[in-house]
Amino acid sequence: TQDPLVSNRGIGGNVYFGISGGKAFLYQNGCSPPAINGNIPINDDQWHLYALVRSSIDTTGKMYVDSILDKTGVQASCLAQTGDSFAISHDKDNNEYFPGSIDEVKVYNRALTAAEILNEYNS
Repeated sequence: TQDPLVSNRGIGGNVYFGISGGKAFLYQNGCSPPAINGNIPINDDQWHLYALVRSSIDTTGKMYVDSILDKTGVQASCLAQTGDSFAISHDKDNNEYFPGSIDEVKVYNRALTAAEILNEYNS
């Protein structure tokens, strides 16, 4: 199953950050490859910090779990996103919901550094 943390459905494609098979993943259609799949298992019924960093300058996406870099992947040829459907814990097109609790969501207009993500984890 896919459990959405954040989804954005709109003109130019869809972005979906969530958990699948007990690991974090990022899916963005229109990219090559469309998915970046994490490695760290997080299905232990504990609170976790998930961070996705994507810079508009390059095509590298980085996923962090509890401030540890889980996966780095390159997604080329991505379509520009303009969306009217930014959702937390729900993906309306697939009618999927995150089955747990989400405590705090932050969206930045810049890419955070690894040190900033570690600071978020420790605060």
